[in-house]
Amino acid sequence: MTSPLSYDRDGVLERLVPMLRELGRDEEATSLVESETKAEEARQERNRRDEKDTDYSNATDKQKPMPASSEKISKNSRELAGR
Repeated sequence: MTSPLSYDRDGVLERLVPMLRELGRDEEATSLVESETKAEEARQERNRRDEKDTDYSNATDKQKPMPASSEKISKNSRELAGR
């Protein structure tokens, strides 16, 4: 899922890179594009790992439910047992 901050960042980059190129600062524009590409790839990889870590549908050893106790103990049952 993409955050609103990502949309803002993308919009800024869409305007900033052409401005840098117009000003003759091609190296800075290229460097910025490369660093953002690497950062996006790292975010996607992190998201894939997080999704993989939280995917419990493929869990092999599922937890068994606790058996219900057969006898319920109450205050009155102790009194009856003593008789």
